Amino acid sequence: MKAPFAIVSVGLVGIVLGMFARGEQQPDKETEASIIGASHFVERDGQRIHVWSKAPEDWDASLGRVIVFMHGGTYSGRPDFDLAVDDYSVMDAFVRRGWATYAVDAQGYGASDNPKEESWCSARDAAQDLEVAVKWICKQRKVPKVSLLGWSWGCQVVGEFAQNNPARVQSVILQGASFEAKYEMGELQNRFRSNDAQGAASDFIEGCFEQHVVDAYLTQCLLHDPDSPNGVLRDFAIGSTQVLKPETWTWPTLIVLGEHEAKPERQRDMANFYLQLKSKRKAMVQVPGGGHAVLLERPHLAWQGLVADFLAYKD
Repeated sequence: MKAPFAIVSVGLVGIVLGMFARGEQQPDKETEASIIGASHFVERDGQRIHVWSKAPEDWDASLGRVIVFMHGGTYSGRPDFDLAVDDYSVMDAFVRRGWATYAVDAQGYGASDNPKEESWCSARDAAQDLEVAVKWICKQRKVPKVSLLGWSWGCQVVGEFAQNNPARVQSVILQGASFEAKYEMGELQNRFRSNDAQGAASDFIEGCFEQHVVDAYLTQCLLHDPDSPNGVLRDFAIGSTQVLKPETWTWPTLIVLGEHEAKPERQRDMANFYLQLKSKRKAMVQVPGGGHAVLLERPHLAWQGLVADFLAYKD
């Protein structure tokens, strides 16, 4: 069977780009009204971890379509993956394709408890939260594995989880990942930082978004996450290349970057990561017309189809 992605190497640094070659049949939007979400809580060391879920009423267990979403370093799962505006909810898009969907909030995010005083909620901490949640999800759905999608810092979290729990991993999607050290900073004094609308809007690229969507996103971000843990800043100060080992990854892996975040240095970093993957099926894709928040910008439907096709493909 012909693979749905053509993998092309270009340039001296080996930038690898996948081109979205076919489209899964579009779901029936009339079913959207029946998609109802539910909150659940699991515990790790006495701390409550929030899990937001949506699934088809007639979910087909034989297909085993379960996907877990991991948010970035500032805002939690519901604003990132279940924005109830037009057809922008990522979770709804996957439910309409037959997936049971779950968005996990690490400690300090969304409806989860704040981390204990000794914790800043690093990616390692969040990966342990994710481990508890995935174990519960697998038990609830009676499946041995799940697919995972991380956005931004969530890629680091998903990566650490996957390396520590390979038997739980069906496939991995890395959206907007960056695994090199990013920040030069002194010692952080505060475990939390306050969020504002300007910061929430900063990932959107002028000309690539619909204003009412961004407005709704800002409202939901500040409602669910008026502040965020600073563990992410520590993570990016040291980089995660020390803990993520792509040469050990054997599960299907898709790396996605928006056109306007795919600068040459980012492409080189992620291409190096891509080339080390041992996955038999892998792709690195640049989506035109969007940036770091491409899943919430104008190309969002193309992004949804791209990810869904990769996940639905049978090896």
